[in-house]
Amino acid sequence: MVLCEERGWFCVKSVGGYISYFQYNMTFSYPILYLLPALLLGALYAGLLYGKEKKETGSESRNWLSRPGLALLRFVAVSAIAILLLDPVLKYRQNETEKPLLLVAIDNSASLKLGPDSALAAATATELEALQQVLGDEFDVRSFRFGTDLTETLPESGPASFDEPATDLSAALTALDDRFANRNVGAIVLASDGIYNLGNNPAYGSRRLGAPIYTIGLGDTTRRRDLRIDRNYVNRLVYLNDRFTLRLDLSAIHATGEMATLRLAAVEQSGERLLDSRTVALNGDPFAGSEEFIVSADRPGVLHLRVRFGPLEGESTIANNTVDLFIDVLDGRQRMLLLAHAPHPDLAALRQVMEAQGNYEVRLVMARDFDGSLEAADLVVLHQLPSSNYPLSSLLAVMKAEKIPALYVLGAQSDLELFNRSQDLIRIRAGNGSMNEVQAQMDPAFSLFAIDEPLRNALRQFPPLMAPFGDYRTSPTTKVALTQRIGSVNTEYPLLAFGEVQGVRTGVLAAEGLYRWRLFDFLDAGNHERFEALTGKSLQYLAVKSDRRNFRTLLAKNLFTEKENIAFQAELYNDSYEPVNTPDVELAITDADGKRYEYRFNRQGQGYALQAGSLPPGSYAYRARTSWNSKEYTSEGQFTVAPLQLEALNVTANHGLLAGLSEASGGAFFSAGQRAALVDSLRANNAIRPLLHESLQTRSVINLRLLFFLFLALLSVEWFVRKIQGGY
Repeated sequence: MVLCEERGWFCVKSVGGYISYFQYNMTFSYPILYLLPALLLGALYAGLLYGKEKKETGSESRNWLSRPGLALLRFVAVSAIAILLLDPVLKYRQNETEKPLLLVAIDNSASLKLGPDSALAAATATELEALQQVLGDEFDVRSFRFGTDLTETLPESGPASFDEPATDLSAALTALDDRFANRNVGAIVLASDGIYNLGNNPAYGSRRLGAPIYTIGLGDTTRRRDLRIDRNYVNRLVYLNDRFTLRLDLSAIHATGEMATLRLAAVEQSGERLLDSRTVALNGDPFAGSEEFIVSADRPGVLHLRVRFGPLEGESTIANNTVDLFIDVLDGRQRMLLLAHAPHPDLAALRQVMEAQGNYEVRLVMARDFDGSLEAADLVVLHQLPSSNYPLSSLLAVMKAEKIPALYVLGAQSDLELFNRSQDLIRIRAGNGSMNEVQAQMDPAFSLFAIDEPLRNALRQFPPLMAPFGDYRTSPTTKVALTQRIGSVNTEYPLLAFGEVQGVRTGVLAAEGLYRWRLFDFLDAGNHERFEALTGKSLQYLAVKSDRRNFRTLLAKNLFTEKENIAFQAELYNDSYEPVNTPDVELAITDADGKRYEYRFNRQGQGYALQAGSLPPGSYAYRARTSWNSKEYTSEGQFTVAPLQLEALNVTANHGLLAGLSEASGGAFFSAGQRAALVDSLRANNAIRPLLHESLQTRSVINLRLLFFLFLALLSVEWFVRKIQGGY
């Protein structure tokens, strides 16, 4: 230790981005004058012990030479022990100096590899990721790469590959905000070409870190000769024998007065089949125009369309001349009857989910206007029905006779006695007729359909619904998806449950206020995807035709993008149609070239689940197999993975966007290769400073283990010397 102040000491250590200073001092619980009696006690004890020995032994030189040292040892030991009775306290102040963080985010998207300056972009990325060596003494440097997601660059990551299929600049900056909130972020270095094709405009995002953004312009801003399909507008889900419109926005640069061919083809196993073709006159520079095709959905499954525009001689890139489209062609719509006690915001939320699915025909009717006609409904949603005003006895009897699935949504107007008699899933013994505010929690054993982890986590944050107060009981066949959390108490009361009795599927949402979830989902995530996923899967489970096969695999959809995770579920039933998951289930996925991907399902609840991850673009066939009771079972299907072609649509860098980000945040814009100027600018920014964290801690000296060994050593040395000197 080194003397630091008049009554203190300090030491220094450095860990990561922090430098810690520890400063110590000691205080007493009693006045400092109490030290004098402690010292006198030590002196008296040593004097009585060794003074008496001097008198008895006379002037024997061997004891006379050791006596002062022994007396000093006894004095120190006794005085120190007496001082400990004064309860001295050791106080130490810890000052941590946190280096400012320097966050380096590098665009790793494919548009940089497609541009003519790809080599310069790669060299600049390598230089920026080496800033730790240049600025490591002044900053805590952290490097990241982004495209669709933000990932930290590790030493084993290797050089930037520029292979991300899309760019979300806003999401990358938001991820940095979330990860380093409440940290001393000095600056953000953003290296990009300024092209984004996912998410919001980064200029309008909230910068919670408040740090200046230093941008590095990558890519080429020169407008070169090029044909491009900018956007396409088409329904991704159509029905068999429908005729639908495909509209394309086209553009061209430095091609005025020329003619280009626009071709539409269907991609099939035997090759491309030309559907339509036309010539487009490129008038103006730049040229912008739109073209439309009318396409017939003449077969169920995935319709793969390919559009080609040009190419022309001398184009800078032809990667943006072709677009592949995948249209899901369904064989038949399902009819939904939404029957309600009275107008309610839940009805709009449910209807919007149904219409968003695309394969539902929705009829919304109030109970007072209902004529009793089901019109061959595939699913009936009963909102706060049956009620005392509308018991619907005849309707419920018809639904039972015709085996029509139903979804009951309970509320304040529901008659719980009539509800208990109309279905076999849940029995509610009503209390005083009041309502409870309840929140949702996922039942981990639920396996009728997949609910991904982000949705499971989000459910805990969704606002409460209003459920009837009472005692809830479920039947043995009820599958509970969500249970009720009342205040801070987790209950086993069902909130959302499903079941199947005699081949008829039934669902119960034991609460009203579903519209709140939809509003919160948009407020929290900017879309309704989580709400629509849960509600849509619930409706899909209820409306789907009964499948009595002993073994089947379930795939949420048959069209994925190359970045999407492909999730399978499987179900196995014995001859009594009871679920079992004892045997292993294997899955083989085969692409168009015959390459096989083999997997094994994991057991989940009473069924099986598999996360196959993402696959390259193309058409795939899958086959699942298992054996049970000496019988072999198989289940087969197909799906398609569509490529993300966003990066090829535009390769002209937008450095103006980057300069605007820097100007708005107090940073600066630099061209690629200006690393030295960037480093100088960072060092010259006086607003980027270390952050000092100070904390004060106390500890009683009597609890220091080192003192015990010190006293033991003092007394042991004294005893040992006296022993060999003949003092005993």
